[in-house]
Amino acid sequence: MVSSKARLGVFAGILCAIAVVFMCAPAPRVALADENPDPFEKAAQVDLADGEYSIDVVMEGGSGRASIASPALLTVKGGKAAATIQWSSPNYDYMLIEGEKYLPINEDPMANSQYQIPVLAFDEPFAVVGDTTAMSSPHEIDYTLTFALASVTEGAPATPETATGASTSTATQTAPADSSEDTSAPVTTIEQKKADEGGIPIVPIVIVVIVVIVTGVAIGVVRSRKNR
Repeated sequence: MVSSKARLGVFAGILCAIAVVFMCAPAPRVALADENPDPFEKAAQVDLADGEYSIDVVMEGGSGRASIASPALLTVKGGKAAATIQWSSPNYDYMLIEGEKYLPINEDPMANSQYQIPVLAFDEPFAVVGDTTAMSSPHEIDYTLTFALASVTEGAPATPETATGASTSTATQTAPADSSEDTSAPVTTIEQKKADEGGIPIVPIVIVVIVVIVTGVAIGVVRSRKNR
């Protein structure tokens, strides 16, 4: 018959296991789209009718390893243009443009990060910042985007193609040597996604739970025998 101290050890082990699970669980990354500022407020005027278009975009900056999909979706509203940007990774948790923070518009945490941002200019680069969590700590990395007005065609683009993430001069390559830009393909498994976002895969959690419970039981049994 198991003594009260053994039962206490089991209970303590279960509490420790629950604490481990909560500590290892990743925080949610994606925010709702209505938390974003209106991208059309700062957008440049464009001589296009309201609607959806396809436009070529070139990204430069960082280490040159990250990329965005091109052509991108260009949405014109009230004569102003906003673009939907899709990164090559799900690990971008926000973008900064002229001091405004833009959050992902896609709610699927397994999908590559997408943003609707203002197009500040056409045919000339403008600065943006992308914050990536691919490494152990988040990094804000400077980029520029150039939207080619001559490439505009009516209708949304088809399936996004591989992006044009070209490397820039050393003056704009601001990423540190251990750059957190993610060069991997889109995440395809839940365990990979949890690893990217700072959690740990489910299998190690289960192992930790079992070890903690067994340890608690063993300690309780040993103490009960010593007290006989």
